[in-house]
Amino acid sequence: MGSASNLRLRLSWLAVLGFFVGAGGIVMASLSHIDFDSPLLFIILQALTGWIWLGVGIFACWRRPDNQFGAWLVITSFIWLGQFLTWSNSSLVFSAGLILSNLFPIALVETMVRFPTGRIESEIDRWVMRTVVGVSVLLMIALLFSTSDQLGYDGAPTNLFMLADAATATTVLFIIANAAAVVLTLTLIRSFIGKYSKASPPMRRLLGPVLWTSTVLLALLGASSLFQIATLDGPQEIVSILAAATAMWLPLAFLLGLFRSRLVRGQALGRMLEKVAHESDPLRMQEAVAEALGDPSVLLAFWLPAPKRYVDARGLPISEPEPGSNRAGSQVDMDGRKVALIIHDGALLEEPEKIEAVSRGAALAFENARLEAEVMANVAELRASRSRIVEAGDAARREIERNLHDGAQQHLVSLALKLQMARARVDSEPGEAIEILDGASAELEQTLAELRELARGIHPAVLSDRGLDAALLALAHRAPLPVEVGEMPSDRLPEPVEAAAYYVVAESLTNVVRYAEATRAKIDIHRENGTVRIRIADDGVGGADPSLGSGLKGLSDRVAALDGRFELESPSGQGTIVEVEIPCG
Repeated sequence: MGSASNLRLRLSWLAVLGFFVGAGGIVMASLSHIDFDSPLLFIILQALTGWIWLGVGIFACWRRPDNQFGAWLVITSFIWLGQFLTWSNSSLVFSAGLILSNLFPIALVETMVRFPTGRIESEIDRWVMRTVVGVSVLLMIALLFSTSDQLGYDGAPTNLFMLADAATATTVLFIIANAAAVVLTLTLIRSFIGKYSKASPPMRRLLGPVLWTSTVLLALLGASSLFQIATLDGPQEIVSILAAATAMWLPLAFLLGLFRSRLVRGQALGRMLEKVAHESDPLRMQEAVAEALGDPSVLLAFWLPAPKRYVDARGLPISEPEPGSNRAGSQVDMDGRKVALIIHDGALLEEPEKIEAVSRGAALAFENARLEAEVMANVAELRASRSRIVEAGDAARREIERNLHDGAQQHLVSLALKLQMARARVDSEPGEAIEILDGASAELEQTLAELRELARGIHPAVLSDRGLDAALLALAHRAPLPVEVGEMPSDRLPEPVEAAAYYVVAESLTNVVRYAEATRAKIDIHRENGTVRIRIADDGVGGADPSLGSGLKGLSDRVAALDGRFELESPSGQGTIVEVEIPCG
């Protein structure tokens, strides 16, 4: 509140200062000895243009204090009003006015290329600004060799910056400067037309009036430069008056863009509220919001608190816009809760009131649509989970088949051959037969060990015989790093819950060993109020991402099949924590 009051106070003082600067300029011009064909017209145009630029600049600063465009409008207005100094009868004041007159093109073009974001965003605009500075420097140099009359100020005081009267040098410098100004004008016009053609519908509503007014102004300034090169004083004066009048309308075009945008917003918002008052379908809601904002690219992302992620209108996961992209996201809250995110064209950030009006007007409808999107997300996740479970089952069967074929089956075939060899040599070479039988016995033991390991992977016998505590102790014992088994349930859990808990721990420890680069891990399982809570933590490198592998996703599916909840916290460099909750009556 205090900062807003301070801003209003500063802007009020700027308005007062601008009024007195303009009024002082009018008095100075009315007392001037300079010979102009239409002095009253020039005085009125100069004062009104400066005040209009200042008023619109102050409004822009108040509306968007974080946007530099308003500040440049204010700067340009004061430089424009400062040109009144060239009407002075004092040589010192007149010479200062000449400097401001040469600075005005820089301020004008800077303001144009910064619209509407307040930033210079394209390399063409940066090149234009560097060239404008170069042209202004040439005009400054021309001051060193020009009399007041040669500068176009008949009857004006002495130019105090003149070092030598060199009419030829002045003419050459003015021709070069005006030729460069013509090239710059054409470049800027091309740039503005390109901006408009590439702009999205929301940006076109904002850019249109300003860009087309700027284009007209630039065309008049370019024509003025051409007439000045050709020394056609009559047409040059007419074009200068038209350019001054157009310059007065340029900031008003900015206001016109805002007015058009607000008018469209008000009409569209009313239609949107009518559409969504009793609407819960997320897709229709998205269409209504897109129409209200005038942005067909709008996407709605609905917040799901449990998985802590956004889903789109079809219930599919969706990400927030990347910083620095041409897309932006505006959050919708209700009663302090995050409800949705409106993903829209970045140009709409220049009209925050529009986003706010849509967000407030449709917050309740967004909440209803969010619930619908949550149902669709659950259905989509259920379908995906079923598909992954089927795929995981098929993969597990293929792996068992491969392990049996490459392991136990090969050993059994080899064992059968050795037994045949031993039988053939029992009578003729009993010693060699005994050696063959010893080898077969060792191979049989290896085969049995492989079959036990394979059976443990399918379902460990220790889990069925001795329970979860013993099975997890066996897992911890086999792990190649210290694993602490902490709190455990005192009673046996239902068989599906025990199996899920075992495989969650087993897969998590496998990931710790393979990827975490950890030095220790800890397992805690406790049962409370009909819920089993499982926690596996390590001190590794973190950065685990369920989307990069099937293991963690498979665990999530196994837990979800029991109506459980799977959560993963793995900040980079801070270890990984897997937390699972499974209902257990």
